Amino acid sequence: MTADQRVPSGRELLSGNVAAAYAVLLARARVVAAYPITPQTILVEKLAEYAPQYGIEYITVESEHSMVAAVRGSTKAGVRSFCATSSHGLAYAHEQLQTASRERIPLVMVNVNRSFANPWHLQADLQDSMSQRDTGWIQLYCSSPQEILDTIFCAFKLAENLMLPVMVCYEGFTMSHLGAPVVIPDQETVDRFLPAFNPPKKWLLSADNPVTHGASAEPEIYSKHQRQIHEAMLNGEKAFEEIAAEFTQVFGREKVGALEITGSSEASLALVTCGATGETAKTALETDKNFLLARLHMFRPFPKKALLQALRIMQRIAVIDRAISFGSGGPIAIELKDVFYNMPLVAAPNILSLIGGLGGTDITPNTIKWAVNHARAQQPVWIKNLYPQLPDTTIIIPEEVK
Repeated sequence: MTADQRVPSGRELLSGNVAAAYAVLLARARVVAAYPITPQTILVEKLAEYAPQYGIEYITVESEHSMVAAVRGSTKAGVRSFCATSSHGLAYAHEQLQTASRERIPLVMVNVNRSFANPWHLQADLQDSMSQRDTGWIQLYCSSPQEILDTIFCAFKLAENLMLPVMVCYEGFTMSHLGAPVVIPDQETVDRFLPAFNPPKKWLLSADNPVTHGASAEPEIYSKHQRQIHEAMLNGEKAFEEIAAEFTQVFGREKVGALEITGSSEASLALVTCGATGETAKTALETDKNFLLARLHMFRPFPKKALLQALRIMQRIAVIDRAISFGSGGPIAIELKDVFYNMPLVAAPNILSLIGGLGGTDITPNTIKWAVNHARAQQPVWIKNLYPQLPDTTIIIPEEVK
């Protein structure tokens, strides 16, 4: 790499990790705390390559816990900051995730989704990030390298508008490592969309105006503080829709907001999912146009308003989760049932919870067709299409999914 090499502009073939790295550079993040972990490593390696040219303070830390602590401090010093992790690294940072949201730190983290052990595994599902859904971080799930790049620009803007941290998630290997055409904007256009970081002066750490952050508080003050975080989070859906609309205007290409709707608006059946599964479901729509597809781009805050508007006339809804809340069900399905809780019983749709794609097992167009065809079922179902010889009475193994 030459001393003056910069991020290219125009149409390039990029993996998800490289697209994410280019977005961070173009967003003018000036502190990156890095601890590599598969399948995220290429992202922080690419940032390390460009760090000198972009004036980035690149901090190599001893753990993911320290990683989030480092960018908490740099953000509070008034510097746009970034970090990335995956799977067990995200779990190790759990304590810091809780602290970052309660300190109203507007930083952006990428989580490249990877399954948890045990058994030990490196392939993708969404268990790692969805298990952190109550930490006070906005969560956005991407379905292509282009969406990864675009979403990171929006994530910085959203974080800094709401003064909350944002987690941008995409599946390991299927998106982190595989290439796709990506349109990379020039620096001037990004700067027009994403101005310099300018947090409230009273919030910043300053030697000239020393204040105490995170001091002990009485129960009433503590409760009020938690409510303020919750209220800020609830504003996230509307704020993200406005940012997506601004993105479309500035960059000249459409940016999906909290929810992407495709398929038939007159259908009585809907399929709800997120991430790469949403792209697979679009393929199934090519041969079966008699259902509505709702792909969640935003999971936290859960986009209740957009979902209710899109699904209000549906009679049946199938939900495919790539994560499991043990003892309860699929996280998206659980949340979706809450959306329709107050509807009259005769109007509320039947919701079928499908759990599949765990540990990188394939969700194919045939899996989507199977889910749609079985949407009248009443009990939660597991989708399984690998190792069908293993006996397990809790898993349904339809011939179409093998």
